[in-house]
This record gives sequence, structure tokens and C-alpha cells, in this order.
Amino acid sequence: MGQNLASSGRLICVASVLLGTWIAGAAAAWTVADGATIHNEATSLPGGQRLPQGAVVTASIRFHDKWIAAGADIPAGAKPILASCAPNGCNPIVWTSNNGKRWAATWGATPTGSIPGELMVSGAGSLLLFDDDEGTRLWLTPNAVNWDEVALPASMTVLDVSDVEYGRGRFVALFINKFAGGANTTYGNSDEIWTSLDGRHWGRANVPGTDMRFTALTFGSAGFRLVGSDQAHSSVMWTSHNGTEWKATT
Repeated sequence: MGQNLASSGRLICVASVLLGTWIAGAAAAWTVADGATIHNEATSLPGGQRLPQGAVVTASIRFHDKWIAAGADIPAGAKPILASCAPNGCNPIVWTSNNGKRWAATWGATPTGSIPGELMVSGAGSLLLFDDDEGTRLWLTPNAVNWDEVALPASMTVLDVSDVEYGRGRFVALFINKFAGGANTTYGNSDEIWTSLDGRHWGRANVPGTDMRFTALTFGSAGFRLVGSDQAHSSVMWTSHNGTEWKATT
């Protein structure tokens, strides 16, 4: 498991595997679905440090010489963790740690909503933090101290980021199209893959198919793999060497 994570530079939220076994309260839930992805929210940071009411952590990663965790702080009238995010809290909010046990909140952004949906991935010397809260936002940092919000294409921000990988010098992100099948056809009827070399400039990848629904994105020694369905097939796997050009197999 550690070898795969190191090679992909991908986000990881596995407290029990990387930081030692820990016990949290009833609302805390670090769950490992595939050895590299966490989908649940936790009210304790990796290592067991409890968060105040209204705060959750959804992603954690090792970057340079520090541990970085991300989540949301929606205090609902209570005192926010960071004064800079008063009065409505931060979404996202970032905690950092030198040892994976003692954490401090170090940065946050004013929320556009109240849905925790953070994903992190490292590559090309940078750490990327995605936030899926009523649409997608993205921040980039070279040092986990100074964070720059990336100006994303409008057709990308309206979609919901669901997964992100780094491999072969490229960031590859899976986006769910919440408008698919509805009255708003501006954004088409398929989920999408977007890629970037530097984390700042993004383009839509060419994935063949119609009315595509994506459920999983992974990266391994053979390249990128995408699983889902399309109009003609209930189960489809797409593969790509570089993340930009894809071919389908059924």
C-alpha cells in the first residue's frame, strides 16, 4: 500500500495505516475503501486529536516534511477555529502537523456553502486542495503555508470533483456532472475528466462514449484507469497512458 501511495502522490486519509491505530468518538470515521481513498468525515484528526463541534476532516496527506489535513469548520454560531474565517467558519480549513499527532489550524477560506468535500493530491512540486462545495474550487501551494486559489474554467467549476490522481507528470481529476439527465443541458449529459500539467491550467480530456457515468479513477504502473458506464453498456472500463486520451473496453 505504501508503495502505491508514494508512486502516485495521491491523497491519503488512513490514520490507522500511516499514523498508528487511534480511537475516536462515535462521529469519527476513517474508513478505507480501496487502500487509498477515504469517503467519510471524521471529527478527530489523524492521531486522535479531537475537533471542536462543527468541524470535520475529510482528507490528509504527507507533503514535504509535514502532515496536512483538510476539512471544514462550520461553527453554527459558535466561535470559529480561525478568526480569519469569522463569523461563518472556514470551508476548506487546513491543519498541519510535524509528527501526525499534534495539529494546528493554519489556513482557511471563507465558505461558499456548508458541504465538506475536500480532496488533496501532490505532484510537480505542489500540493493541490480541491473543495467540492456547491461546485468545485481549487487552491495550490508549494509549501503548505501560502495558498493560491486557482482560476478554473467555468465549465469545470460547476461540476463536482469526485476523485483526483497524479501520475506520469499530470494531474487527472474526475468530475460528476450533476446536470446530466436534467433540464439543463448546457454542460452535456456525461461526467468528465480534466487534466493539468501544473495544477493551474486545465483542459478536458477526450473520453469516448455517450451519457457516461464515472464511478472510480485510479493510477498504476499501466497508467490511468476509469470505471463507469455509458448509454450502450452497463459496465465500461477506460484506460489511458497519459490521462488525456482514453480508450474504452467492455
